[in-house]
Amino acid sequence: EDEQGTWKLIECGSRFITEAEERYAMVELELLAAVWVLCKCHIYLFGLSEFTLVTDHQPLLTILNKKR
Repeated sequence: EDEQGTWKLIECGSRFITEAEERYAMVELELLAAVWVLCKCHIYLFGLSEFTLVTDHQPLLTILNKKR
């Protein structure tokens, strides 16, 4: 997000799922995508004290926002 509050795209990518991943539940695939992008973009995230992962997959939001 820049000084004017506008979001900027820093990375765009995709990949095919494996034969084993084809049997994953949708929430598992969404989480797999989140892990994949975090690994792919680790150079941008390294050293940050915190960051925001934005997703519109409601079941995943429930899991990730659970209080421990």
